Amino acid sequence: MNSDRGVTLLELILFILVVGIAIPPLLVVASHAVYNTVANEIILKSTSLAEEKMEEIKSLNFDEIVTVSGNFDTPFQDYIFSINVYCVRPPDYETQANCGDYKRVEVLVNNSVIPEIESTLVTIITKR
Repeated sequence: MNSDRGVTLLELILFILVVGIAIPPLLVVASHAVYNTVANEIILKSTSLAEEKMEEIKSLNFDEIVTVSGNFDTPFQDYIFSINVYCVRPPDYETQANCGDYKRVEVLVNNSVIPEIESTLVTIITKR
C-alpha cells in the first residue's frame, strides 16, 4: 500500500462543509466579545469624563452654570458632552421658570463610535 496518497475530492468537500458550518458561529461569538470590550471601555471613559465635567460645574459660581454642549479635547475628541441646567424648587425639585436658589444639572457624555451608550450624572446645585 502507498502511504503517500493525497486528499480525495470527497474528503476535501467534507472538510469545506464542516469548516463552513463551524466558522460563522465562532465569528459571531468573537464579534460580540469585541463589541462588549469596546462598549465597556467607552462606558468607563464616558463616566469618568462626565464626573470630570460635573466637578468643573461644581467649581463655578451659581450664575455661571448654564446649558452648554460640545466635544472634549484630544485625546477624547470622539466624546461629546451635553450639560442641561434646569431651575428647580424644593421639596420635589420640579422645574420652574425662574431660578431661585436651586438648579438641577445633568451631564450627558456619549461617544461617536457607539452613540447609544451614554453616561448621565445628575445633581442639585444651590447658591452659596
